[in-house]
Amino acid sequence: MRRDLFACLLIGLSACVAPAGAPVPECDRSWEPVVVDGGGVVTGNLDTIAIDCYQVTGERRLQVGVTMPPGPECYAVDFVEVIEDDEAISLEVRIGTINNPLGGVCPPEAFAWGVLVELNEPVADRRVLDAATGPAD
Repeated sequence: MRRDLFACLLIGLSACVAPAGAPVPECDRSWEPVVVDGGGVVTGNLDTIAIDCYQVTGERRLQVGVTMPPGPECYAVDFVEVIEDDEAISLEVRIGTINNPLGGVCPPEAFAWGVLVELNEPVADRRVLDAATGPAD
């Protein structure tokens, strides 16, 4: 136990973090994003957003579906934190408000957004977890 803790301190604590979160379902045919990536430069009000579903789009690539909040503020994905191990992939999607050059013309209702995520290892049969929704049951 002490040896493991010492090793984590030597190589950096982030290398010893295990994936955590609730399981994310695969997207069905009814889910279609209005926007895939894109957006603008996030300027403030960062927040974590729950993941609706995911699709495997390549051996080491996922498209993660989220529902962006309604306007009048405009939102974009700032970053996705990815933690991988042999059994699972944990994702935390962070969004924030953006400066909108259109002067606040943002969707008044929530809308689907697809986020492309590159992985270090193939998806294979690993579970996809949403770190924003807490630990798995």
